[in-house]
Amino acid sequence: MKIKLLILAFLAGTACAKPLKAVEEPEETNGDAQTAGGHGRTSGLGRLTENPDVGPGPGFENWMEDGVTLQVVEGSLNTDKVPYGPLRGPEEPANRNVRAVSEVDPRWLNGLERRVVGFFPNKYQAPPWNAVDCSPDTMWIPKSGIKVVNRKHWIIVDMQGRYRVYRIRVVQGGNRPNDIKDFVLEMSSVHPYVWEVVIRSDAIMVGTTEPQHFGDFDMTSQYWKITMRSTSGWPVKIRDFCFFGHKEMISPQSLTCSAATCNSFGISWIKPSAPLIGYRVNYTLLGNSPLDVITNDIGPVNEEHVLRDAQADQEYIVTLVAVGIYKKSSPLTVTCLTLTPPPEDFQMTYTTETSVTVAWKRRTNSLAIYHRIWISRSDTADSLLTQLVPTGQTDLAFTDLTPGTEYVLSATSFNRQNEGPAVHLTVATKTDSPMALEVEQKTTNTITISWVPPKAVLIAYNITYAENGRSTPIMTPGDADSCELTDLVPGTQYDIDLVAVSRVGKSIAIGISVVTDTDPPSSLRVTKSSTTWMFLEWTPAVANILYYDVDISDEYGGEGTLMSTINREIDEASTYPRNIESR
Repeated sequence: MKIKLLILAFLAGTACAKPLKAVEEPEETNGDAQTAGGHGRTSGLGRLTENPDVGPGPGFENWMEDGVTLQVVEGSLNTDKVPYGPLRGPEEPANRNVRAVSEVDPRWLNGLERRVVGFFPNKYQAPPWNAVDCSPDTMWIPKSGIKVVNRKHWIIVDMQGRYRVYRIRVVQGGNRPNDIKDFVLEMSSVHPYVWEVVIRSDAIMVGTTEPQHFGDFDMTSQYWKITMRSTSGWPVKIRDFCFFGHKEMISPQSLTCSAATCNSFGISWIKPSAPLIGYRVNYTLLGNSPLDVITNDIGPVNEEHVLRDAQADQEYIVTLVAVGIYKKSSPLTVTCLTLTPPPEDFQMTYTTETSVTVAWKRRTNSLAIYHRIWISRSDTADSLLTQLVPTGQTDLAFTDLTPGTEYVLSATSFNRQNEGPAVHLTVATKTDSPMALEVEQKTTNTITISWVPPKAVLIAYNITYAENGRSTPIMTPGDADSCELTDLVPGTQYDIDLVAVSRVGKSIAIGISVVTDTDPPSSLRVTKSSTTWMFLEWTPAVANILYYDVDISDEYGGEGTLMSTINREIDEASTYPRNIESR
């Protein structure tokens, strides 16, 4: 009798059960299913959905992005207006994903059924892409086969772009032998694949078709692989394996510094292809405590920006974020420097005919790593010599220059990125003096002098000759090398100075002293005479005569010559014999 009852019970159960699709795969109803106790979970969070808005149905808005539908999840709000979202119930503390989710506005990623690129087993009754279409109304049913304990089933999805995923939603088939007992979610950013485990869990509940969520991760990739095993070894039957996230916005490219001045600098970048609301740029001034941050929000059409009123000789960290319709891009960062001013108090300290020395003050707390100092001729602007000078040096001499020449000295400061503005200083070498000044010829009223010209390019010579405290200046052309002084006084000493004159200055004078020849008296005549004496008269010399020599000789040149000296002060008409010579 007992045996008959068991048979009847079995037959009754068979009559009420759903028809089996494969005789070798027994099926249980939901009412008879047993759920897992949640033990043995390695990572992840699995539970029945607490928020009625989670999952397909009321509360969803569909957005299409590149063929993938992004479903909007309207999370519940508690009294402090913080969204619970699918990961947080009223009694749960907020985790790190809730804030990230609310900021970037992720969605359930519909449409991935068109992105399945691999699966196993490779035969099916219902296609594997049904498992990733975010719909519990479809199911992946591999082709019936034999029971293989711990047989792995897997699906590979190519999202055809980088997607940032925060959690997954799993909906079982509800038939315990075909429900999955565990799964592993992996990702790869490259192909051929290099898989990295995102989450693995054996805490999934079986025998239920309620959505279960697994999260607490934040990963970005293009390729995703789901590997799962059934509870019994029969092929899995799964309704939903849905991703929650958003397409990773392509960040702006090639963020660079440009167009720096002492008080401003620019940045430029290549605009991303994603639709944008705009950009946010943060400029952080280093060296200040606390850090000084300047924030600018700019429009989506821009690909450059200039920070004005920046501080000179300072370093800024620039962070650029593109703000998209759904999320923000990853930040791009670049370090930009304003220009460093030139050396301070740049001035000439010493000059000669062939050298110039400049000096400057060292700036404190400067970003300068070295100075560039160069010299050029002012009339040609051609750079003659450039020196790179360490910041510890504060003076520099340029040698082997041309005398009497105007030069321009320039200096800049280099920091790690830029050469700063230049300071300019106009200087001139001294004019060198002529050499070998000498008398070529002299007469009673002329002196001819000559010299060797200097190396400087001259415009004139200044000649000054002086006698008895009186000086007379004259000027000769710059290409001369001799000069005749005329209308001089006979028998007079002249002090002659010669100065070379260039466009930038005068040389040191060189000098010489010369006495003109003495002129003789004239018109010597005998105005009276006797047998023993004669009275002579003459016109005196122009020169300042000290005395006269009188030479008297015999008419026939015989012996008995008489030499007489006559002072300059005596009367110029005196009684003396015959010849007179002035001295």
